[in-house]
Amino acid sequence: LCRALSDSLKKIVSFDFLGFLLFDAASETFRMYGLHLSSETSNETVHRLLPGDDNPVSWVWTNQQPLSIARLEQESRWPELIESARAHGISSLLLVPLTTGNHRLGVLFLGFFDPSDTTQHEMDFVHRVASEFAVTIDSHLSRQQYLRERDRLRLLFDLTNVLVSKLSPDALFSAI
Repeated sequence: LCRALSDSLKKIVSFDFLGFLLFDAASETFRMYGLHLSSETSNETVHRLLPGDDNPVSWVWTNQQPLSIARLEQESRWPELIESARAHGISSLLLVPLTTGNHRLGVLFLGFFDPSDTTQHEMDFVHRVASEFAVTIDSHLSRQQYLRERDRLRLLFDLTNVLVSKLSPDALFSAI
């Protein structure tokens, strides 16, 4: 998914990293599900947890507004995350919310090796792409939830059929 989005988006906006973080309400963290280096030879998938407070990701998620940080070395907020990004060679970030209707999913981010002043048109375009991407993610998550529920109901139905049958206790335990 990240590769397809990256390939399509690179035709309009030049960036070096693409990733998305989804909010996990149970642990109040953001989970990074993918990270894609723009170089054709370098791909990596990172599954990383990010605390749900005091970082640019939570700011974007809470305020539902894009955030562009043109020069990370000049950013004084969120020093821990900024240092982590800079350690990976990132000089600039663009973060946009992943939201469908009233359902906040997470944040899409683009990273740039060179300092980048993202134009308002680029930011608006990425924000629009992120809203479409959010629909895809939400659809996938909903489908997974429905499949789990279908399997749970199928198991309950099978157990109910076994329990109401007139089996002997040994046959009943074996059937369960």
